[in-house]
Amino acid sequence: MQQILVTLGALSFLSLCQAAPHEKRSSDYISSCGSAWMARDDVSSNNGEIPRRGYLTAVTEFCEQASGQTVPAGGYLSLATHVFLDGGGNPSTNGIPGYVYFEVHNKQNSASHTVDLKNCTSYLQKLSNDNSKCWGSEHSDTKGGTWQVGSDAISYHALGENVPPAQDAVDKLYTSGALSALGGSGNVALSPFPLTFTSDVIPLPCHSHNDYTRDIPLYDALSAGCMSVEADVWLHNGNLRVAHTDPGDSGPTIQDLYINPLIALLDAQNSDGGNGNGVYPQRRNQSLVLLVDFKSDGTTTWDAVYTALQPLRDAGYLSYWDGSEFASRPVTIVTSGNAPWAQATNITANPNHDMFMDSRVNESLDGYDTSNTYYSSADFDSAITSSGSAPLSSSNQEKLTEQLDAGHAKGFLVRYWDIPSTDLWQELVDAGVDRLNVDDLEALAGIDFHLSS
Repeated sequence: MQQILVTLGALSFLSLCQAAPHEKRSSDYISSCGSAWMARDDVSSNNGEIPRRGYLTAVTEFCEQASGQTVPAGGYLSLATHVFLDGGGNPSTNGIPGYVYFEVHNKQNSASHTVDLKNCTSYLQKLSNDNSKCWGSEHSDTKGGTWQVGSDAISYHALGENVPPAQDAVDKLYTSGALSALGGSGNVALSPFPLTFTSDVIPLPCHSHNDYTRDIPLYDALSAGCMSVEADVWLHNGNLRVAHTDPGDSGPTIQDLYINPLIALLDAQNSDGGNGNGVYPQRRNQSLVLLVDFKSDGTTTWDAVYTALQPLRDAGYLSYWDGSEFASRPVTIVTSGNAPWAQATNITANPNHDMFMDSRVNESLDGYDTSNTYYSSADFDSAITSSGSAPLSSSNQEKLTEQLDAGHAKGFLVRYWDIPSTDLWQELVDAGVDRLNVDDLEALAGIDFHLSS
């Protein structure tokens, strides 16, 4: 799939705003609203543990940098900066980090426009004022949009985006044309893969279930702070295709979606020449788990996965068993599905001891130890209950505790998939489940992960 750049120019930028029919005034009015809801004020999510940046703080960032800058006739002055996208929900319990693109567009034929700090702030704040057209009354958030100055001669734009711009404009002014969103969606990696977007992300003990099905694989999960991502692989003609059902020999590969982006990101995080920094600068020693679920024949797929991981291995980014203990590195490989136990413990098939197993926490753990296993997982439905009601019954709490104790006694991280309801998430975290299996990344903002304890 070809990469796509969506030009946010004078006309196409407005088309993204999803303009509602507003009464047009002769000057100074909101002409359109955006599509992405942003928290208006700074807020703390996850039971107050993680500060999130609101729209008004982002406005201040832009206008202070833009103040005094001259925008020539037909020109642009732009900047993208971080903001919390709340998806139209309560930003203290729902949302994901993203960006707001600011742009001043001078549509005059000959006259220049000088940005005034007070006016810039006023224009952009009007897009979020109470009872304004782009304001959300339920959660006091905003969609941003476009403020027209004068008789449409000057436009001040502010639109939420989940990806950074293709231009070098994050937290810095850009004057060489309109901004465009970095291309890549619909199960295709961003290209080029952004290298600084995790700078202020707080890592969370979540596992991005079927990550490859997300709009932007890997990127979405890392933006949310997940410490673990999942890729289902099918081997066809030497190619490890990533898909939930057999795609044949077509579609993105594990290199496309995961290995190549991770190499680029980790190389940037280790630009000093080292190899110990992980993907999250806020916690550099946090390892990211890449769970590879084998869907095709186990033995041949194992060999193909081992070969595909060589760039990460050569760079020193893979966790491994050093003969006496687990050596944590920026990426930990966990194999699941049809992955064969015999290969994990075979010195010929796994000579570097850097591919680990995913045991079943509700079954016998005999033979599994930290030399060959990292996760101990189970289908929540069959291991505990199919009921999504919280709290769990006393008998189900006992089963959960027994399984957690068994997995932890072995030194494994415990994970459950097919959790029947997000209502159970907090109880599972409180009980000691190590990786919360998630589909809804925005809902993570409502969970207290006890980060400060």
